[in-house]
Amino acid sequence: MTVVGVDACRRGWVAVELVEGAFVAAHLAASFAELIERVPDAAAVAVDMPAATGSPSGRRCFGGCGSVPLANGTGWWRYRCKESPARCR
Repeated sequence: MTVVGVDACRRGWVAVELVEGAFVAAHLAASFAELIERVPDAAAVAVDMPAATGSPSGRRCFGGCGSVPLANGTGWWRYRCKESPARCR
């Protein structure tokens, strides 16, 4: 079974591909769609997401972009705006 772990990076998206638990390849792509096209046989794709915190302002790079309260009321999930990626570097 092929599984892929994905994270955002300054150049777009980076992924590590495993088959039967063994490293097979690392991929770098400018878009998420391009990255997924490179691993068509993946049974699962895990994407690293920022952890929620107790405040809607969150980390510096998420300020002013957007936040959504978690359904269980324990914190906030923040997302970064495409218009301001430099703030996270």
